[in-house]
Amino acid sequence: MASAVSDKTLWQRALVAGFALLVAALLADQIVVNHVWATTPQIAQTQAEIAHLNAQREAILSQASALSSRQQALILARENYQLVLPGQRLVQILPAQGSVSQTTGDPGFDPIASPTNGTGYLPKGSHSSASSTSHGFWARLSQTLQFWR
Repeated sequence: MASAVSDKTLWQRALVAGFALLVAALLADQIVVNHVWATTPQIAQTQAEIAHLNAQREAILSQASALSSRQQALILARENYQLVLPGQRLVQILPAQGSVSQTTGDPGFDPIASPTNGTGYLPKGSHSSASSTSHGFWARLSQTLQFWR
């Protein structure tokens, strides 16, 4: 009878240990599945970013191969930067009198800004340098402090 009790106790212990092992395996599996489930959108987003970067890389490589020849570099330099080869002269045809062409991109063709329409580069209260220097050091100091207020 002692062996029957010990066999029953041994069987119960083995059953509890097996059940505990099954629960631990299911919990570990659940943790892994939850982690994979949570990182799936991040993986998809990262793959989309990689695809976008690869497309940008291919576009840059195609531009680089298009500009690798000397002739293409010269065309780009002439069109975008108004550069010429040594010994050549750049001639620009100016528009008719009174009309301004905005297609050249040359800042020299921009109209001159009127001084009365300035953007206020001078601090408030300093209208001329003669009036500020005639008052001396303390007047200049007070104007500076007013500017930084």
